[in-house]
Amino acid sequence: MTQRHRGFATLTLALAAPLLAAPACGKPTEVASGSKSAKRLNIVLVLVDTLRADHLGIYGYERPTSPELDRFGRQNIVFSQARSQAPCTFPSVNSLLSSRHPAVFEGRPVGQMGIPEGIAVLPEILRAHGYRTAAVSSSPIVRKTPTDFNKQGGFDRGFEKFDESCFKKPASCVNRRGFEWIDSGKRPFFLYLHYLEPHGRYQPPERHPREFAVGYEGKDFIAAGNPLPIAEMVYQKKPPDLGLTQADWDHLIALYDEEIRYFDSQFRKLLDGLEERGLLGNSLIAVVSDHGEEFLEHGDIKHCRNIFDTQVRTPLLLAVPGSKPQRFEQAVQNLDLAPTLLDYAGVDASALNLEGLSLRPLIQADADTPVQARIAFSRWKDLRSATDGRFKLILKLGSGEHALYDVLNDPAESNDIADQQPEVLVHLKRRLLEEVAAKEPTALGNLKPSDPITEQLRALGYLE
Repeated sequence: MTQRHRGFATLTLALAAPLLAAPACGKPTEVASGSKSAKRLNIVLVLVDTLRADHLGIYGYERPTSPELDRFGRQNIVFSQARSQAPCTFPSVNSLLSSRHPAVFEGRPVGQMGIPEGIAVLPEILRAHGYRTAAVSSSPIVRKTPTDFNKQGGFDRGFEKFDESCFKKPASCVNRRGFEWIDSGKRPFFLYLHYLEPHGRYQPPERHPREFAVGYEGKDFIAAGNPLPIAEMVYQKKPPDLGLTQADWDHLIALYDEEIRYFDSQFRKLLDGLEERGLLGNSLIAVVSDHGEEFLEHGDIKHCRNIFDTQVRTPLLLAVPGSKPQRFEQAVQNLDLAPTLLDYAGVDASALNLEGLSLRPLIQADADTPVQARIAFSRWKDLRSATDGRFKLILKLGSGEHALYDVLNDPAESNDIADQQPEVLVHLKRRLLEEVAAKEPTALGNLKPSDPITEQLRALGYLE
């Protein structure tokens, strides 16, 4: 791969005790529109760390990295234009589990990454409504206890069991510990499984038969699937030049894809294990990711760097018992996941003021039912983005630099069309600045006062 640097063209909620103590809803969940009532659904939330959507076959990737996920998607529900709210595990997972804006979790001392008290979190809500709750996490960030990366832990609130025994271990460990917990008690249950594949280093287990990363004879760090020397070259200018060749890039990306292929095989085993236990037909399964990964497509390596779709467009697949296979092109976001799961669990979350929207009305809508237009937002440092599923705006706060992309026809986000689509630009910029003004008003302090959209927001009362 050659470097394709695409720069800009012009560039708390407190959970009230009475709510937590509320009994489960009296009516059982209806698992699909028009279906008969059924017992409450089990919920399995599968988070695949660092999985960018466009490296899966179901999202158009040509290399066969994901036959099992592809099959799962074809048989169930696929959201083609899903976005994470940040390109980093923290605060992306915080937002996903709480349906709260990333800004809520930032501004704390370095190393404090957990979900603070006073913010409603998905497992806590489900537990208050009769669910058994557990997590199995291999992540160094999503932890109960401290690590060098997360100095205080703090992701365990609401989980009866938070299993850290698979720390940095492969997906087979996460599966095994998850099933041990499932088998230990009654149902219904909520199980959060955090898999570390394909996070770097990209090195699947030795027993995994390689399909893509074969025949390489080159640099040791590339063979080890280690992108860190490239990060040092890009960001610290040391060493100044690694002499990377096309073969080096091809092999590094092939190793990333091997990790996806390994996880995919373990995902099959997860589904088989649920089916063997008679749980598959009464379990809602969600497959998501916290962020993607970049290989210098926009001048960056790894993640936690920008909000191009290499880093924030993520898979969102749902299996809802009783629902037909569907594919949606509307923009959705990870913030929508918690409200969706609560909706299908029969939990009234209207008093929680969650910031996402349940996807259930979209899934169960009739063909003639008008669908609410949605915008998905992402942020990182001074960058903000908004997409309607067709067009995507990236804005740099302060300077006002921006770029507009047609992500359906230009998924690489390489061609700024802001001058060609002025009405789309104005619409998305207005929506984006309204979002920023509502959720993080201090971030607008450096916007140019002459900006006409800023003036409109001030006239509407969003800004002083």
